Amino acid sequence: MDMSIDEDDLDVSMYEEPEEITVNKLQEKIKELEGKLAVTTVERDEARAEVTRLENVVKSGQPDPIKSLFGKTMSPTKSNGSGGVKKFQRQMEKIGLQAVSFGVAGRHCNYVLKLVAFELGLEADDVPSTKTLNDWRQKRLPVLIKRQISERILAAEHVGILVDDTALRAPLKMSAIGMVCSSGTYTLVDMVQTDAKNGEQLADQVIRRLELLPQFESFRLKLKYIQSDQGSSQVKANRLIVDHFNNMPERQGLPPLISIYCGLHTIINVDSRLTSYLAASCPKAHELLHNVKILFGCRLRSTWSKSNLTKNLEVLIKMRSPFVTDIGSRIKTTTVNGQALILHEKAVWHAVQSNGCDKAVSTVALMNGDDYCEVLCCVAIPWMLFSSCLNRLHSAFNSKCCYGQMRAIINETTDKLNEATSVKPLIDSLKEGTDQDVSTAAVSLGHTFASLNRSAKNRVNRHLVGAIEQLRINLDKDIAMFTQLGELGLVSHTEKLAWSNTPTEASFATLKYFDLSKSTMKLGNIVQLTIGHVNRIAEWMTDCDTTPAERKELLDARVMEQRRLDQSFLASTYGTDFEI
Repeated sequence: MDMSIDEDDLDVSMYEEPEEITVNKLQEKIKELEGKLAVTTVERDEARAEVTRLENVVKSGQPDPIKSLFGKTMSPTKSNGSGGVKKFQRQMEKIGLQAVSFGVAGRHCNYVLKLVAFELGLEADDVPSTKTLNDWRQKRLPVLIKRQISERILAAEHVGILVDDTALRAPLKMSAIGMVCSSGTYTLVDMVQTDAKNGEQLADQVIRRLELLPQFESFRLKLKYIQSDQGSSQVKANRLIVDHFNNMPERQGLPPLISIYCGLHTIINVDSRLTSYLAASCPKAHELLHNVKILFGCRLRSTWSKSNLTKNLEVLIKMRSPFVTDIGSRIKTTTVNGQALILHEKAVWHAVQSNGCDKAVSTVALMNGDDYCEVLCCVAIPWMLFSSCLNRLHSAFNSKCCYGQMRAIINETTDKLNEATSVKPLIDSLKEGTDQDVSTAAVSLGHTFASLNRSAKNRVNRHLVGAIEQLRINLDKDIAMFTQLGELGLVSHTEKLAWSNTPTEASFATLKYFDLSKSTMKLGNIVQLTIGHVNRIAEWMTDCDTTPAERKELLDARVMEQRRLDQSFLASTYGTDFEI
């Protein structure tokens, strides 16, 4: 057999594999190109469809969506549909109202709209004039506000009244009335200048203003509670208002209208009670707290500026002074300063050494005293009670939780106060908290308390029990007032309430945004702008594009969904046995 190898055969065998590889690569390349072609074809078809759509839009005469904001439509002027006048689009009116409700002057709004119009190739006549914008504010806005108030409140199952007042500048004093519907929506309904000086005058004014609200006769039976602060004149006014409405013949057989107080004022009163208790039972602790408040917490331009050592302390601790005063911060002043003193005890001691004022000398003497550790533990009593028992209640009062959630938190707070009979368990519970500052302060206070002898520990524990008894005087009364909302059947467990006057106070903050000393607008116009801004009138106008039946259906759906979420929250937080 001839075993020789022909060169031609050799050449073929050497190039067969490379040709197969090349074919495979070409096939892969073809597939890749076919894929790109398919994508390009889809993109081409989409582009053609968009061009066709735009051509149809142009042919049909549909305006550009941005330019359409500036267009005018013919609106009939007579009831039979005859006559006509050109008016700006509804969307442009919303933009104008939203701008002026944020305090933008009409002429400034007009100027900005003109710039946009000129950029789009439009004329000045296509832009609302300054007069038109001001008319929307002065004429159209009050009408919309009345309609909004009527629809929101008429659709509610129950309504709570929030009354509050503030002094803008002497002698100007403003009073506001807000309403909270069963869905938790807050609506500012009235804000006027007031000169009421006692409970009778204040009650007469509130009743008169309520009766002037649009369709008040239709929803006055829905009034369930009136909420305010705990000033003596306001307390008396609330009693007179409640009696006035409860004595109406049409309310006979219905649950009575009751009076409740702002939950944040409850917290303020608890702090005041604890401060008063320390002043009577442990004068040294009260004096030390008062000294550090003045030395390290007051504003530099306040009455105590000469003795203010805030800068000295801030240099030592390399941060802003954590101490506060009652000026602008009435809530938990004693609590905050107690924690700050525990955390920065050494820095405070060094800061007061170089000053010879009476408060500094007194502080040095107290901190160098043999009983300082016992005094410091007494100073910490308000802080321990708030951090371990009352903080969650404070947060709940500052929110819009439902009644069932509030009842559960109230029960939890009451149980914790009943169990607080000695200092050491409170300190141990605070060490395990998630707040780093609280945990650090608890560890430091634990060492201080452990250094006391048995007699001193017993005295501190007695002060703790006495402090709890004092704060329960106000707290139990206010808690009973809140719980009767459910006991009298005024609200269900899933209905939301405003537990504080924070929404009304926020409306005052909006009012103060307008500098009344420089503004050329009348007070009435400024009030209308404030109400429009607080109630988000422009957003509400969007909802008004639906029919009343559709709005009611949408509102009912929102309420039912919120109730479902609240029930789910209660079950997951407090167990399935929690009754709603």
